[in-house]
Amino acid sequence: MDWLLEHFQFVAIALLIAGSMIRKFLEAKAEEQEARRRMEQPGPPEEAFEPFEPGGPWESFKPFEPPPPPIPQPPAQSAPPPVTAFESQQAAILQRQAEIEEKMRRIREGRTAKLARQAKPARTAKPAATAVPTTTSSTSIRGTLRNRGSARRAIVLREVLGQPVGLR
Repeated sequence: MDWLLEHFQFVAIALLIAGSMIRKFLEAKAEEQEARRRMEQPGPPEEAFEPFEPGGPWESFKPFEPPPPPIPQPPAQSAPPPVTAFESQQAAILQRQAEIEEKMRRIREGRTAKLARQAKPARTAKPAATAVPTTTSSTSIRGTLRNRGSARRAIVLREVLGQPVGLR
C-alpha cells in the first residue's frame, strides 16, 4: 500500500491508459452494432425507382464539346513593336558596361606603358650604384629607410633576428 502512495503518478497514468483503451473498445463495439442495425433495416422498395423507357429525355442528351480554338491571325508587319521600359533599361546597362570596359582597357594600357618605362632605367642602371650602403651614420639610416624596399628588409630582419614576441 505504501508503494501505491509513493508512486501515485505511475498509478494515475496506468489508470488513464486503461480507461482510454476501454473507452475506445466500447466505441468500436457501438459502431459495429450501428452498422449491423443499418444492414438489417430494409431499404426503399424497388418499385420506387422508375425503369428507363426508350425515347426518354436522356437519349437526346449529348455530352458537352468545347468549340475548336480560333485560328490566330499573323500580326501586321506595318510598324515595329514599341520599345518597353525594360528594353531601354537593358540598352542603357549594356552601353554603361561598354564604357566601363573601354576605361578598363585604357587603364591596363597605361599601366603596361608605365611598367615598361620603369623597367628600362632599371636595366641600364649599374649594379654598384643600386647597392645599399652599409655605413651606420644617422643620415645613411634615414636614407635607407626612405627607400621602400630597404625599409621592408629592415622590418623583416628585426622580426627574424630580434627578441621573440612572447618574451617582449
